[in-house]
Amino acid sequence: MSKLAATYKNFYFLGIGGIGMSALAQYYQKAGYQVAGYDRTRSEITDLLQQKDIPVVFEDHTDALPGHWKIAETAVVYTPAVNAKLALYQQLQDLGIPFYKRSAVLGWISQEIPTLAIAGTHGKTTTTAIVTHVFKSAGYKVLGFIGGIASNYGSNVVMDDEPDFLVVEADEFDRSFLQLHPKLSIITSVDPDHLDIYTESGAMQEAFNAFAKQTQDKVFAHQAVQLESENVAAYDTEETSIEDLTVTPQGLRVALKHQTHTATFTWHMAGRYNALNALAAFCLATEIGIKPQIFTQAMESFTGVKRRFETVYRGQGITLIDDYAHHPTELEALRDAVFEMFPDQRVTIAFQPHLYSRTRDFMDAFAAALGSFHEVLLLPIYPAREEPIPGVNSEALLQAISQGKKRIVTPFELLNCAADFEQGVLLMVGAGDIAKMVDPVKRILEKRVHA
Repeated sequence: MSKLAATYKNFYFLGIGGIGMSALAQYYQKAGYQVAGYDRTRSEITDLLQQKDIPVVFEDHTDALPGHWKIAETAVVYTPAVNAKLALYQQLQDLGIPFYKRSAVLGWISQEIPTLAIAGTHGKTTTTAIVTHVFKSAGYKVLGFIGGIASNYGSNVVMDDEPDFLVVEADEFDRSFLQLHPKLSIITSVDPDHLDIYTESGAMQEAFNAFAKQTQDKVFAHQAVQLESENVAAYDTEETSIEDLTVTPQGLRVALKHQTHTATFTWHMAGRYNALNALAAFCLATEIGIKPQIFTQAMESFTGVKRRFETVYRGQGITLIDDYAHHPTELEALRDAVFEMFPDQRVTIAFQPHLYSRTRDFMDAFAAALGSFHEVLLLPIYPAREEPIPGVNSEALLQAISQGKKRIVTPFELLNCAADFEQGVLLMVGAGDIAKMVDPVKRILEKRVHA
């Protein structure tokens, strides 16, 4: 265990419902520590934690710390997304309990286990899940921290005892990934994002360059990513490429080549972007010595990540797909994948913008991407950690969309849209609480079919 775990017996997580925070909470609980936490809202993640006997409170009050915990044996783990004005936050600080950022804690854990880190503005969650599954399929013991629920494991964390490797999603937000010094890493993409953090031109590129230089051995990076580090090996090139990508009745047939290694498999993932994620994982796996046939078997048994092009319902000419896309580039990749899989069907997207700042910074790009769908149902912006920005709202985005069939809907109106949906593909997309609407929409569609 890290030096943090050697010092304390109890860990209190502020923002425990976050995908990265919840993984750390489960990790420390499994290691025998007392774990509890606070989050603003109840979610599928907090339900999972409570099912594992991790106490979670949702009210901001000053008696949330378990009464039997000794203050001197307790540490707080937090994320920058947590509001420092919380009464609980202030009380814990007033008690003199030390605070540690999630990224620093993850960095300490990575110092003790050979680390495989997956970074990039898009694709890192799916690629992290793929690498985790491939290494487990190859017989390695793995500690995997995944930025989503991996369907093969029903969890965002995979925890083998005495792991051979730590597989971790390396988050660029707040430069968190600079706490890591991995053995090998992947960088899938570097597109402008988090402009509230990377305020200066070139700042994001500098951060990814620093991450690459901190990688001990080799960095596998998409050929479009321009890095200064000498340890970079590019993929999506002539020598390391997707040789075939064909839609079949059984799924997507993919053929990959990395130097002298080849792997051909059929899986149920969609889109060239997911094949590129698999190609990056193939590079890393062969570098470790995993044989292509093992990689192929792992890919054919890989069932994806929740909310990453997840088909949640199909029946009577209707397909419902849930996806986490929240950046214009991700919307474009989603569009290409769905039109490839369903070339003759009408596609409606229900989209919830995430963050006022991101909507402002990429207003035109969002409008262009959304305008390429047949119909747009636009929900109000999900603010997350932000306060409103004057003039930045879904109404402004709607006006910028060229698509004629478009409208703003409330969550309740979205349910009415589902009840009236006749045929085609319905996409529910975004990184906010639109995810809570997926099951109600699915139930409405199912009732229609059986009515």
